[in-house]
Amino acid sequence: FGGLSTTSLSSTEEWNAGINLGAWSTGGNLNTGRNNLNGNGAGTTTAALIAGGNIPPGIQALSEQYNGTSWAEVNDLNTGRYGLMMRGVQTSALAAGGWDGSRSGKTESWNGYVWTEVNDLNTARSDTSGASALCCGGDTPSPAGTDVKTESWNGTNWTQVNDMNNKRFQHNSSGADNGSGLAIAGSPGPISTVEEWNGTNWSNVDGLNAANTGLAGLGTATAALAAGGFTTTTVA
Repeated sequence: FGGLSTTSLSSTEEWNAGINLGAWSTGGNLNTGRNNLNGNGAGTTTAALIAGGNIPPGIQALSEQYNGTSWAEVNDLNTGRYGLMMRGVQTSALAAGGWDGSRSGKTESWNGYVWTEVNDLNTARSDTSGASALCCGGDTPSPAGTDVKTESWNGTNWTQVNDMNNKRFQHNSSGADNGSGLAIAGSPGPISTVEEWNGTNWSNVDGLNAANTGLAGLGTATAALAAGGFTTTTVA
């Protein structure tokens, strides 16, 4: 849905891994088209959640839920932003960081009905992503530029843990709640490097075939998918 783009998009595509090694099909459109949704989204193809985004020149707080066929508007974020990181399921999700006029550390928790502000990230950042209960990399204000910092969420607070090996932002990730995950490609570049989190440290693994930024990432550390993004042009 949506994407990292200068155009506000509303289209949705669903991935079915069981058809000839995988195929995309068109799903229901968002009610409100928007961009800068890379790294944003929680749940599954039949129970998904997104929040925030950008409709130039306005930053959005709008949230929508997907039931496998159509999107429905639900309660907004307390603070509109884009370039945020979201992880979880449709009934229990976390949204952290992003751009709300400046790089933000704000974190909000979703209980299936409303967003509630909880404790902030230690380092404000935008264009970040997360694997498992992590927030990694991103674009930070101090010092300005791409970051390697990683923070872990314990249900109440963010704690800084071991850094990534490569600075990156506008990347994406995959991971499950078992302490493992991937950080995939991103900028500056774009780059093709991929790192794997084992619950304690990041290590470099095989990179993408093509350098890419602003892409979508989904799955687990051992069965992941990267799609779309920007190489020298937007790609499918």
